[in-house]
Amino acid sequence: PELRLQFFQLLKAINQHSFPSLFAIPQEVRKNVVDAVAFAIKHTERNVAETGLDIMYELLQNVNRHEHIAQEFYQQFLLQLIQEVLYVMTDRLHKSGIKMHSMLLRDMLHLVEQGKVTVPLFDPATYAPGTTNPGFLKEFIGNLILTQFPNLTQPQVVQFVTALPKEEVAGSMRVAMASSLLAPTHARSAAV
Repeated sequence: PELRLQFFQLLKAINQHSFPSLFAIPQEVRKNVVDAVAFAIKHTERNVAETGLDIMYELLQNVNRHEHIAQEFYQQFLLQLIQEVLYVMTDRLHKSGIKMHSMLLRDMLHLVEQGKVTVPLFDPATYAPGTTNPGFLKEFIGNLILTQFPNLTQPQVVQFVTALPKEEVAGSMRVAMASSLLAPTHARSAAV
């Protein structure tokens, strides 16, 4: 476990001090870096998970500051990162990080809602003309929630997903995710 923490601290240092180098490596290796960060946030050891959350936050901040790489990054990884954050938000083993989870989710949703993600997050060939990133993202998140929580009704999920982009959602999200309403009907396993 200590070796893992050191590895993630190395990734954090690279992200902080040599961010452009992450985009000078081949795309497959870059995907491995994003997958490693996703693995870290799902880790059951708290210091590894917190380091992973810090890396993800800083990574998204850095990407947002580098417009020439942002759109490619969003197209390749934004949905995956949203899915990973939603996963840990609803996993009881990770409730200590709910504030950071909420902040990450809010920031990623705001990127889409504010039009900062200009590339389609979906395959335009398989969606109706006029489909927008915000509309697609709401549908994507709604489907994720319905799949993971079959005890919820469609109207409940629609109400929740509609409220997601709003500023005040972080506080209400903490309450909603912690409530028994969103308790999964199956046991979640640790990602380690």
